[in-house]
Amino acid sequence: MGKHFIASNPDIYDPMPYGIAPGTGPTLITLTTITGKEPEIIGKPYPNQVNTFMEDKGIEEKEKRRILVIGDRLDTDIALGRNASIDAALVLTGISKMEDVEKAEKNVPKYILESLKV
Repeated sequence: MGKHFIASNPDIYDPMPYGIAPGTGPTLITLTTITGKEPEIIGKPYPNQVNTFMEDKGIEEKEKRRILVIGDRLDTDIALGRNASIDAALVLTGISKMEDVEKAEKNVPKYILESLKV
């Protein structure tokens, strides 16, 4: 019997104070190649965590409009909003930039924020 192959997200790279560093994605690609098994992604961009949050907080499906996903990546954060059928806001201080939004075909945020500074 095989073991479960579970991952939090497929991010290819992550922002760090010193620049860009490899994310979870490269490790997943390597392990998938070696094992021939695809991971079950339990975090973004899949709606599992939104569904669990809604269930835990007693939020009904019709109240989804009260939830907003905020993130800095079109491919995971904004995709999570799309996959969970909730609004999403992109913050331009991280990975994805305005040029990426202009080229995006499916993971387009409802809101775009320069930063979260008050």
